[in-house]
Amino acid sequence: ACTALPTITLAQDAQKPNILFIVSDDTGYGDTGPYLGGDARGMPTPNIDKLADEGMMFTHFYAQPSCTPGRAAMQTGRIPNRSGMTTVAFQGQGGGLPAAEWTLASVLKTGGYDTYFTGKWHLGEDDYALPNAQGYDVMKYAGLYHL
Repeated sequence: ACTALPTITLAQDAQKPNILFIVSDDTGYGDTGPYLGGDARGMPTPNIDKLADEGMMFTHFYAQPSCTPGRAAMQTGRIPNRSGMTTVAFQGQGGGLPAAEWTLASVLKTGGYDTYFTGKWHLGEDDYALPNAQGYDVMKYAGLYHL
């Protein structure tokens, strides 16, 4: 299962907040401190706890049963059927998130944000589907599939 733990951290500049969006695979709703896990489950999450204390938390959300559809939904804000990303993408299949899709990064860029992607992408391997073609200014230490 693919679970998102989004956290938004507000900057000192009240006009435009900094946004940190964290996506984690195989993390349950109650696994981290802000959601009654962490210390209570024997695995402290002090950095995530601090982000939640200083930012925003979300308590009502939907998840997809696997990585690719879940990540497509988070990036586009649409159900995976709309982008055609309904099954797990595997290395060598080609394709990926359609170039015509608006992503979180491409929308943030219209608001003057600089965007950075690191970690597991899992939304395709063709040039048009890579993070730097989907609105991210910088892509470093990114894996297209499992890390």
